[in-house]
Amino acid sequence: MDVRMLARANQQQSLSSTPRIFTRRRRLLAALAVVASVVTSHGQTKSVPPAHTAALLVDTDDPCRLALDGVDQGVLTPDQAKRLEVPFGEHVLKCSIEAVPDLVWRKVIEVKSSDQVAALVALKALHIQYNQAIVQRNQAAAAQEKHQSDVAVAEQNRAAVKKGPTLQDALLFVQSSLNSMGTVSKSWSAPNLFTGGLVHLSTSTTMSDVSGDAEHCTLAWKATYFFSSDKGYGTSSMTLHLTQVSDVRVMRQSERDQQADIPIDARQQLASFRYSPEPFVVVITTTQPQAYHFQTYKKPGKLEKEGEKSAPDAEITFSDVQLATRVGKAIRYASGLCGGGSQSTSEF
Repeated sequence: MDVRMLARANQQQSLSSTPRIFTRRRRLLAALAVVASVVTSHGQTKSVPPAHTAALLVDTDDPCRLALDGVDQGVLTPDQAKRLEVPFGEHVLKCSIEAVPDLVWRKVIEVKSSDQVAALVALKALHIQYNQAIVQRNQAAAAQEKHQSDVAVAEQNRAAVKKGPTLQDALLFVQSSLNSMGTVSKSWSAPNLFTGGLVHLSTSTTMSDVSGDAEHCTLAWKATYFFSSDKGYGTSSMTLHLTQVSDVRVMRQSERDQQADIPIDARQQLASFRYSPEPFVVVITTTQPQAYHFQTYKKPGKLEKEGEKSAPDAEITFSDVQLATRVGKAIRYASGLCGGGSQSTSEF
């Protein structure tokens, strides 16, 4: 009886515990499913394939600012390469000279594996060529500027030549020529009316203190005459008013003698003079008598006579016909600029 009751009790206990075991298993499996779901959603334990990236090493032969796919990477210098981590695929490298923004190096880099990829920025040769081009351009611009300046100067010179010398130029030429001319000697022989035969005479003239005044249109000078017949000499100081000049001519001394305002017999006597060599005279005719101051000395330092006179013309003696012609032209030219009657566009 006891044995049967014990067996029945064990059988009932076993049957009552079986549902509990199944329940616990179901709960454990559900918890594991939840945990697996949470872990998977957060990616903490899920296996991830290796990342597809590679190292990109960039070097340069000239300092430049580097950009990778449009993103600034700083200044790259020849003394230190730059290492960048990039994903697989194509990438645009760009490096520009900061001082010359238009001078840019560009290249497309393709990364296919995790192996390191290198890129060399070649800008130095381009930079040198650019600098040489700038130098050539500046030289060309300087040459063009000089050419334009030379053309402008040439135009000014042509205009100045076309316009002709100024009054001051003409007066300075006359002033310099007469002051540096030195002594002009005049020798001649003439019949001796008292004893017969020939008499030989000579004089010399020196111009000094020649001065032109463009503001007042005047030309002043002092002439000193020496006579061979004695030790005497004379001076004549004149201020010529260029506004009153009516004519300027160059002639031989013998021609000038025949125009002298003296009696006929005296003029005939002058006609018998024979000059050796014959000087030339610039004769300046004026519309108004020109005053001059004269002094005569019997011997040096002893004044014999002094006074004021006037003459309808003035004359300057030359030994060189070419210099006489040039000075005569200059005086005529200056007179024309001053409004005198001797108008002339002929330069000297």
